[in-house]
Amino acid sequence: MKIILAKSAGFCYGVKRAIKLAEQTLKTKPKPIQMIGDLVHNEFVVTNLKKLGLVMLNNLKDLKRGSFIIQSHGLPQKLIKKLSRRNLSIIDTTCPKVKKTAYLAQYLEKNGYQIVIFGDKNHDEIKTISSTLKNGPLIIKNITEINKIRKNNKIGLLSQTTKSDDEFYQLVNQLIPMTKNLKYFNTICPASQARQREAKDLAKKVDLMLVIGSTKSANTLRLFQICKNYKPLTYLIESDNFIKKKWLKKIKTVGLTAGASTPDFVIKNVVKKLKLLSTYSL
Repeated sequence: MKIILAKSAGFCYGVKRAIKLAEQTLKTKPKPIQMIGDLVHNEFVVTNLKKLGLVMLNNLKDLKRGSFIIQSHGLPQKLIKKLSRRNLSIIDTTCPKVKKTAYLAQYLEKNGYQIVIFGDKNHDEIKTISSTLKNGPLIIKNITEINKIRKNNKIGLLSQTTKSDDEFYQLVNQLIPMTKNLKYFNTICPASQARQREAKDLAKKVDLMLVIGSTKSANTLRLFQICKNYKPLTYLIESDNFIKKKWLKKIKTVGLTAGASTPDFVIKNVVKKLKLLSTYSL
């Protein structure tokens, strides 16, 4: 059985940066090192940081003097302002791509555009971006929700960094007749775009597709949806423990991709498990 791993599978720049900052903080900054929410959406990463001493909080009532890490998806402005009034060492691991999207949203708002964001309103990234605006943006989860948008002379469109490239431009085309002035910025992360293209191409070539990552991860779920569209025999797994031997019956080629927050060792373990199972199944 042939196993093909997508080139861009695994950690992206933003995730590597966030983990590096967190690990440095745990070694050098005043204790306790605290945070609200997950640094990145992967259970293995979070568990490892806890082992290194990271304290996870549910709310600011439990916050103690020491250090605080802002997660890679950012935090709402109100919460950051509250943190700044405390005697804390604050380490911001917010992904530069998320910050850029927030900056562009503010630019559009200042210039009188109705802000539309292609994303999930419950995702931490969208909450972070929305909190930087004076007026709440209109958030569209998918193309079917376009009827929520009213015709406006000026519409500004942005995207959550992990959304689908194809769907973003479908939305652009749908918005053109709804406004005299459409200004849009494709703020989907280039790493996400590359990962999605590779996953789509790979899914077309193989007999079975496995997407490795957490069900909490938006970009992992996006990869799963894309692969599923092109290869119905696609499974989302968090680790090698989720692989079932029966999946491999009569399978000659397996394609692998992984979300941006999936550690390398998890991917390597999946490859090892597949090789082991294929040996016994032949």
